[in-house]
Amino acid sequence: GDDSLALVLNRITKLPIFACYFLMDVIIILLSLTYMSFNNIIYSLLTAFISSTFIGLIADYKKKES
Repeated sequence: GDDSLALVLNRITKLPIFACYFLMDVIIILLSLTYMSFNNIIYSLLTAFISSTFIGLIADYKKKES
């Protein structure tokens, strides 16, 4: 779901793809503040950062290959 929003945001703003993915994840996590514990929020932010970093690395590698 939020993957397509991140791709659209990337095309519109020209922000790096990892930043768009991370931004979308942070927005969703912030919307979850009402029912998630503080520890779960921290773990979710850490997971979002790690996954968006890997997505950026893979996208950059594929771009260099082309």
